[in-house]
Amino acid sequence: MVLRSLLARLLNSQQLIESLSETRLMRRAAQLTVASITRAQDAIRDAVRAAALGGGQQQQQQQQEQQQQRPGKSPQGDEQNPRSGPQ
Repeated sequence: MVLRSLLARLLNSQQLIESLSETRLMRRAAQLTVASITRAQDAIRDAVRAAALGGGQQQQQQQQEQQQQRPGKSPQGDEQNPRSGPQ
């Protein structure tokens, strides 16, 4: 109980908090916290982009496969004629 009240008094001391915030240790802890949060946000953003692009790539791949299955058409849509060559 005594320890709890002592800690409560120390943590509610504005002067103590200001002096602790100016220490190298607390500044470094804050930098590491911000860096880890930023890395996590970037990883989440990359994962969302990959998921969004992955779905689009699958759709394009399916369209290309369908075009290749059509007789007489190339994936680019040009007609194939095996007899025609450079003239």
